[in-house]
Amino acid sequence: MIFILASCANREAKLQNYLKQNILDISLYRMENWLDYYNLKLDYFTDTLPLTERHPISVYYDLKSDSINLFNDFLIYSPDSNYCIDLDSYSLILEKDTNGELFSEGSEVDTEVGLIDIKHKKRIRVMFCGTESMPEEIQWISNSSFYILGFTKENNLVYPAIWIYDNKNNTSREIQSKKLIDLNGKNYVREKRLKAIRFK
Repeated sequence: MIFILASCANREAKLQNYLKQNILDISLYRMENWLDYYNLKLDYFTDTLPLTERHPISVYYDLKSDSINLFNDFLIYSPDSNYCIDLDSYSLILEKDTNGELFSEGSEVDTEVGLIDIKHKKRIRVMFCGTESMPEEIQWISNSSFYILGFTKENNLVYPAIWIYDNKNNTSREIQSKKLIDLNGKNYVREKRLKAIRFK
């Protein structure tokens, strides 16, 4: 029994090191805000799934020629600004009223995490999901790697999750929290990340 506990503790320690390795000396405020909102700690994320090789779909997209896009203010840029991530335009219906204020009257069920390669003018589908998963926040940890912060639902239970995406090698790994959360009355996206938008 002591050996099993020690083995589990060692595995969790290695996982925490994996989560923290290769992080640039940059602010992690996005991840910290998300964790704080749900009263989570990074140490809770211990259940890791196998490394997955991705074969992403990409389409032509020139961000610089789309300067009037209402979603541009909500793009999340890599530290070197060569990439940015769009979490919202696929699912959210966004408009501007006569006073120039942004508002939304609804959203689609499906969600896409789109990685925009600014230099090579393409948009890459990193993640696509329905009601079973919900990406809510992005935390870049290097110029080519980032965390997708969100949750997955299984048998009416909500598991906080961190998907680690490596753009250079097109791989991802999901790590789930051992602590469940109750989403009743909570909406991180509307209350925090997109609080500049008026939701009807």
